[in-house]
Amino acid sequence: YKYLETEIRNRVTMEGFYNLKLVKADTGRLVRELSFPNVICNSGLDGLKGFNRCYIGSGTTPPSITDTALGNATAVTYVTTDQSSEFINTGVAVSPRAPDYAYSECIVYPSFRAGVGTGNITEIGMGREGSGLIPSSLWSRSLIVDGSGNPISITKLADEILHVTYTVRIYIDTADLLYNLNITGSGTHAIVQRPAQIGTWGFRVPVWGNSGGSSVLPTAAVGPGATLGPITGTITGGTTAALPGIGAANTYVPGSYSSSATKTVGIADGNLAGGIAAFIRYDPKFSFSSMNFAHRSVQMTVTPPIMKDNTKVLTLNSSFSWARHTP
Repeated sequence: YKYLETEIRNRVTMEGFYNLKLVKADTGRLVRELSFPNVICNSGLDGLKGFNRCYIGSGTTPPSITDTALGNATAVTYVTTDQSSEFINTGVAVSPRAPDYAYSECIVYPSFRAGVGTGNITEIGMGREGSGLIPSSLWSRSLIVDGSGNPISITKLADEILHVTYTVRIYIDTADLLYNLNITGSGTHAIVQRPAQIGTWGFRVPVWGNSGGSSVLPTAAVGPGATLGPITGTITGGTTAALPGIGAANTYVPGSYSSSATKTVGIADGNLAGGIAAFIRYDPKFSFSSMNFAHRSVQMTVTPPIMKDNTKVLTLNSSFSWARHTP
């Protein structure tokens, strides 16, 4: 058989925000509230190791992307069966919203109960389980700052609860992505790629997650006559052929901040009169973590069409990369 090989691309950027509320345990009276951004660290981004712990401490060293732990952690909260601490790890995923659909959000809610983490607090971070107060990987770190961005210390008394809201905002490029695919045995094909059905799906941060190498792959091919729809819609026109199977994850390369997967379309599938002129890509089963980090939908046209028939096998490689968001 003749083999056709290609790679399609996808990318997101991320930033995080903390909101802290210090309240009296007996009355719920708000003592203090602060909101500020954080630094997302290399050790968390690498492989999207994610987080399932929240740490507080008394360190004062400015945060850096190379941090692997808090400066001086004093307490941690996480999921336990004995209710000794709280971390609502299921979170809330918020789909991209009108009018610009620029980002989706995921929010988690750690809390430090009365009697836990008392004393002065100057720093906070999110990380993955490790040894005691040292995470195996640190997702984010920030100093506690006031409304002007100046580092401060807050004091948690023994009768107070510290409620933390941590939001990760994941940005999607809503503009058309233009690139060429050089397909062995078929030549160069121009791709126009656009988000699809953007108001009906959302990303979740990798809570408990860890990318072993995965992505999102096309689930359908469309023949000539296919036209890109708006970012809130999908491909119209043309004959659609399902591309069964979910593919196989490729091994993640440490430090690459990119993950990938491969799907083989056999001789019986994706055979359309006039060739494959478009792909629809949506596969929530192929995710970066238990939280379906890479849950999304994409539409793309292919010019000229890929002339696949029942004598050819098409190998689809899909890469998914991520980075810190730069405003």
